[in-house]
Amino acid sequence: MQRAVDEMIAHGSVIVVAAGNSRAAARSTPGGCQGVITVAATGTQGRRAPSSNWGAAVALAAPGGTATERSDVLQPGGGEVERIGTSLAAPLVAGAVSLLLADRLGLHPAEVAAILRRSAQPFARGQCDRIRARPCGAGVLDVRVTLGLVLDWAAATRPERGAPLPAENRPASQGPGSPT
Repeated sequence: MQRAVDEMIAHGSVIVVAAGNSRAAARSTPGGCQGVITVAATGTQGRRAPSSNWGAAVALAAPGGTATERSDVLQPGGGEVERIGTSLAAPLVAGAVSLLLADRLGLHPAEVAAILRRSAQPFARGQCDRIRARPCGAGVLDVRVTLGLVLDWAAATRPERGAPLPAENRPASQGPGSPT
């Protein structure tokens, strides 16, 4: 699985995956693969939803509800279906990624992940879970802040569409001469 992920990232694909349910996210693939953006789910209280996976593999969380807080989403072919958990949270992050790439098509997948982590908002009460040994990434997705990081930079520098981000927005693994 990791080899396929590496090849997709080498071709510029940003891969967003659900963390899964009821255990550490690194135990499952593709959530445990390096380079993917693994997403946990939060409930309405702003902390990890009870069914959501956790762990060092998780990049950030997004709203996903709980068994008593379901969300209706449109179903292909018409109608609605109830969804909860990381299966609902990951598409929210994928949507944010799409908005980022619509403005900055040339962003490297690692840059996208860094922007999402940097713009994530704190979990309620400062941690994602009452058990500190269950981390859930950098925080909770905030699309306005995420887009603001990119749009503020774009307005200040007026770069060409697809231009690389400045060094302070790049992940540590990418130096000044690294491809974007």
